[in-house]
Amino acid sequence: DSYLHRSTDGGVTWERLADLAAAGIENVHTMIVAPSWQRPGDVVIYLATRSGLWISDDSGSSFQQSPMEGIEARNFADVAVDPSDSRKVYVSVTDGLSHRSTDGGRTFTQMALQVAGGPDLTDRYRAAHLVAHPLLSGHLYLIPAAATMPMLTSHDDGATWVSGRADKT
Repeated sequence: DSYLHRSTDGGVTWERLADLAAAGIENVHTMIVAPSWQRPGDVVIYLATRSGLWISDDSGSSFQQSPMEGIEARNFADVAVDPSDSRKVYVSVTDGLSHRSTDGGRTFTQMALQVAGGPDLTDRYRAAHLVAHPLLSGHLYLIPAAATMPMLTSHDDGATWVSGRADKT
């Protein structure tokens, strides 16, 4: 089934929203749902796929592919959204690089992975997963694809990183 469904009663009944395959959306790796910054009461849905980032700003009724300005790779591995501002979108792509957007996933800048007091891992760190803390704005976690690399934690939207889990809460 390539349809996106929604339940408003805790999963008792489901409503079909969109046919993802008919829209050209295949191989969804990650889906994130966040409150819409454009329409109060609606949600924005981000899909990380093999063909890029797809966005619905109308609660899943339709999807548009992000122009992905600033990213060369098109195979998105993961997507995360800041808990207090759904315009702040973080992605990792299968080339291992991680990027940040402040305009709802239209344009991106690459995040440098300079570890505090340690090496610059930007060119050799390959993220398997990218996670935004569900409550703390700007807190990000990069989980490496290689077991020999450390997990990285950021408390400032990916501007700086520390090795390992360094939450204060």
